[in-house]
Amino acid sequence: MSLEKLRRAAEASLAERRDEIEGALYELEVHRIELDLQNRELRRTERALEKARDRWRELFEHAPVAYLLLDLDGRIRKANRRAEALLGLPAAAALGCTLSSFMSPEDADTFHRHRVQIGSRDAGDCLCWIRSGSRKARVRIHSTAADGWIRTVLFDITEAYNDRTARVAAEARLSEIVALTGDLLYAVVPSRWTGRDGRPLWDGEAERVTDGQAWHFMHRVHPDDRAIVDAAVHDALDGLSMDVAYRVFADDEMRWLRDRAFPEVDERGRVVRIVGIVTDVSAAERLRRELAHARRLETIGSFATGIAHDFNNVLQAIVGLADLAARESTDPEVARRHMLRIRGVAKRGGGLAAHLLTFGRQSEVRNTEVQPDQVLREIELLFRRLVGEHIEVELRLNAHGAYVAGDPVQLEQIILNLAANARDAMLEGGLLSVSTEVGTIDDREVVILVVRDTGTGMDAATRDRAFEPYFTTKGEGRGSGIGLSSVRSVVDDLSGSVVLESELGEGTSIRIALPCTKRRGQSDERRDSDIPRVHGTALVVEDDPIVRITLHDYLRDLGFGVLVAEDVHDALHRLELR
Repeated sequence: MSLEKLRRAAEASLAERRDEIEGALYELEVHRIELDLQNRELRRTERALEKARDRWRELFEHAPVAYLLLDLDGRIRKANRRAEALLGLPAAAALGCTLSSFMSPEDADTFHRHRVQIGSRDAGDCLCWIRSGSRKARVRIHSTAADGWIRTVLFDITEAYNDRTARVAAEARLSEIVALTGDLLYAVVPSRWTGRDGRPLWDGEAERVTDGQAWHFMHRVHPDDRAIVDAAVHDALDGLSMDVAYRVFADDEMRWLRDRAFPEVDERGRVVRIVGIVTDVSAAERLRRELAHARRLETIGSFATGIAHDFNNVLQAIVGLADLAARESTDPEVARRHMLRIRGVAKRGGGLAAHLLTFGRQSEVRNTEVQPDQVLREIELLFRRLVGEHIEVELRLNAHGAYVAGDPVQLEQIILNLAANARDAMLEGGLLSVSTEVGTIDDREVVILVVRDTGTGMDAATRDRAFEPYFTTKGEGRGSGIGLSSVRSVVDDLSGSVVLESELGEGTSIRIALPCTKRRGQSDERRDSDIPRVHGTALVVEDDPIVRITLHDYLRDLGFGVLVAEDVHDALHRLELR
């Protein structure tokens, strides 16, 4: 082949290879660009990974809980700062130590069982004490296994554990105290309370009285007190504290309970829970009644001479008028007037005796409605006899038709106790003023009773102690010191208030305010002609023949058929004969 042909053949071959070389160079450039991009991404990933490692290290070191990395033998290989503080050692000193070396033998066994169960269905947290010198921490341990390591988290629950232990101990102490006092503590939510269904926290002696439930005993509450209990419950549901005393029937006897409740409200002012305490105050109530009874007897004794004088006057009037009416020379019309006078005198004596019996009787307090003005009019004679003739008495009764809740004997006790104190303050005589009126206190209508004397008065020290039980400035044998204290007690029972004002040498004023329950107009007294005629049979059982004959004639005049008997056996016999 000629040289020229060879040259042309070489050029043709070179042209063909040039395209291949250029294609190869292009591919190499593409691969170079791809590798450069991958290197850049790798460097970005390495930087992000290093940043994440730094972040993890920061989180690990400064975590609020203790982090440990353990090997399969339980030896510490890594610990964060919280773990150092919990173990009481720097991380370098703790490395290589077993975690169980910081535990008691019993807790070490508990932790060993925990490690064995990691990854199984029975795996769970365990509770142990970590000891470091004199410090001891209660921890909850949570562990997971991965890549031949055990990742362990220690949660320090020492404070919560101590709080719970202290709370349990406090509840135990409170339970003991309640058991000794016999009280019942309860906590209820409003929805359960309105359903009369409460759960007591601690049951004392009061549980026997209340069926063991804070409000599961309404059927045992005395019917006269149920309205008081209902009103107190509504007050508590409205967010007001409750302090109420009422009677219940338990073990075939009546008991007095004092119930105090304190509502808890949320940020919106809604009542979310009510906690309370029920105390059996039956013994204290009996003592209070006995004390009041003793005071009443003391008051009666103080005017016994005057009462005897009044009865002597009554008897002399009856005997004298009866003698005049029985004379043959007496005109029938004059005799009739004498008999009417005898009836009036006898009624006055009977009323006096009835008030003595009522005032001296020891009985259960009756929750009813009474008119203070009427009570004052009925005991006016006792009142005047108590203070004596050397003291002028002024009555101003302006609470016409006003009623208060209470018992007539309670009001009599208040008035006569205050009168006795006023009498002792005016040994040389003076003026005793008693007034009533209807007023308003805090938008509530009240009956205001004011007893004012012009006696010796009190200094500041005496005023401060005037209502203390058994405190008296009188000489030995002249006073028990229970007068004003019993007045305060009765007024409190009637949900009222009492204010004492006194200055030495200027007399004393006692102002009592009692809630007014209702107002009525005064009714006219019934006339004899208004007494209706009736029909039927009445049985009179009376051992006194004069009283028996009198009742027989009265009932017959009213239209009754009358059977009379001397005693219960005679009465039953007469009934059997009908």
